[in-house]
Amino acid sequence: MAKQTSKSSKTDKQKKKAPNRLMQFLRDARAEIRRVIWPTPAETRNLTALVILLSVALGLLMGFFDWAFSKLYQLLAGVF
Repeated sequence: MAKQTSKSSKTDKQKKKAPNRLMQFLRDARAEIRRVIWPTPAETRNLTALVILLSVALGLLMGFFDWAFSKLYQLLAGVF
């Protein structure tokens, strides 16, 4: 019986610590968010444009290689 009591008291302690741990986590998360150096609207706009431009460029490059290999395959398949 003594073991059951110690287990239940251990569980009670863990239950009491859980809200404290959650509150500490939330406080730490808030502190970290405040330390972040957020980009300016101009930086955000420029980087967004860069991502879009690079995506389009890579898409065109991949499309070109797809077309070139397709033509190469058709040429080789026609020979054999």
